[in-house]
Order: sequence, then structure tokens, then C-alpha cells
Amino acid sequence: MDTLQIKRLAESQATALKDTIEALQAQGRDIGVQHTGNNCVFVTGVLGGYDYNDAFFLDTTESIERMSKLNKELRSYIVVPLEHGSSSSSEVANG
Repeated sequence: MDTLQIKRLAESQATALKDTIEALQAQGRDIGVQHTGNNCVFVTGVLGGYDYNDAFFLDTTESIERMSKLNKELRSYIVVPLEHGSSSSSEVANG
């Protein structure tokens, strides 16, 4: 992967992680993200009984892959409310 591809992937993953953390913060979760000017992203906070204190360097594919995995893990904590008037899966199954 060339430098430009790594940069694009890093920007995409950093934006996705920021969006995930903003959604968690909107739900009152204690987690934050800071993107420094020198191509580093820090994630800190407590979520699901786990202390997060991670740094990701945006110039290596290994670090970008770790950031992507963390983003997937954090997304599992986002609570999506059911729409008013929609049926839960048990109501649909029991009819």
C-alpha cells in the first residue's frame, strides 16, 4: 500500500471512529477522542467496564487496523432505540 492509500485509509478510519465516539457521547458515555496535528489519534475513557487508553499512529497500516477493530468494538455499545409503533422481534414471533 502506498503512502497516499495509507493516508486515505487513515482519514476514513479516524472519521469513522470520531463519529462512533460522538454517538456514544450523545448517549452519555464517558469516552473521548483527540486527533493531534501530528497524525495521532488518542481514545480515552471507560466503557463496558473497560478502561480505554489507546493511541493510533495514522502512518502505519497496523495501527490503522487496530483503530478499525476498536471502532467496531465501540459501535457495539451504541444503543439504537426502537421506533415508536414498531414491533419487537418477540411480538412479531408471537404474533
